[in-house]
Amino acid sequence: MESILSLFRAHRKGASLEARQAVTDHLRLIRFFERYVPIPAGKADILEIGCGQRAVQTLLFHTDGAEVTGIDLQIPTYRMNLPVFLRILRRSGFERALKSFTRHLFFDRHYFSEVSKTYGKPVRFDGADIRVMDATRMPFDSGSFDFIFSRSVLEHVDDVAAAAREINRLLRPDGISVLFIHLFPCLSGGHCHAWGHPDPSSPPGVPPWDHLRDQRFPADSYLNRLTIGQYRRIFRDAMEVVEEETFVEGEAFLTREIEEELAAKGYTREDLLTSTLLLCARKKIG
Repeated sequence: MESILSLFRAHRKGASLEARQAVTDHLRLIRFFERYVPIPAGKADILEIGCGQRAVQTLLFHTDGAEVTGIDLQIPTYRMNLPVFLRILRRSGFERALKSFTRHLFFDRHYFSEVSKTYGKPVRFDGADIRVMDATRMPFDSGSFDFIFSRSVLEHVDDVAAAAREINRLLRPDGISVLFIHLFPCLSGGHCHAWGHPDPSSPPGVPPWDHLRDQRFPADSYLNRLTIGQYRRIFRDAMEVVEEETFVEGEAFLTREIEEELAAKGYTREDLLTSTLLLCARKKIG
C-alpha cells in the first residue's frame, strides 16, 4: 500500500512539474509568434501538429482566444467519458484505453489545475478543435494558418518530406512554422526511459546510445531515425528556413571508443550530441 501511495505522490509531483514546463513552453511559442507574425496571437489561425492526448498547447492557445486546431494520431483524453474510452479501445486496444482512463482519472484534473494556476487563468476546454489526423495528409485548405508548430513529433512521422510539404502548403505567406525535433541519434533519442533526461550523476542501467549500438532496449513507439543533416535538407527543400537553433546533451558520456564505433556507422559528433533541432520556417512560394 505504501509503495502505491508513493507512486501516486510521485506522479502527482511529476504532473506539477510538467504543468509548469507546459506554461514555459507556451510562453516561448508566443514569443516566436510575436517575432514573426504581424497579428496578435489571439486573432490568429493556429495549427498544432501532434498535440498529444492532453493537447495542452492547443488548449492554451484556445484559452488565449486564437482559432486553433490540434491534430494527433491518438484520440484526445483531456475530457474522458464512455464514448471516448470506447473510441480508444477500438483504435488502440485495451491497454492503451486503460492507461488513458487511469491517467485522466487520477492525474489530469490536478495537471490542468496546475497549468491554470501557473498560467494565471483557467484553461478553456469548451469548443476546442482537436482532431485525429495524419500530419502527412491534412485536409485543410491551402494557406489556412498563420502559425504552425510541433514539439517532439516529427521524429515519429514516417514521411517527413510529405509533412514538410503539407506544412508549407498550409502556411500563409506572412506566417511562420516553429518545429522542435527530438533527434534519433542523440543520447535520449532512442526513447529509453533511463536516458530520458541524461544526468552525469545518475546511473541509468542502460549503455549509452544503446539504440545505435546493441539495441537491447527498443523504443515502444515508431521512430524514423533521421539525422540532423537529413532534417535540414528536407525542410530547406520544402520551405524557407529563417532560423535554426540546436540543443546539446550527453557529452560527458561520449567516450572516444563510442564515438569511433558510431562514426563507423555514419554518425557524426553533431548527430550524437544534438538532442533537439529547432527550425523556424516560412512558406516557400513557387
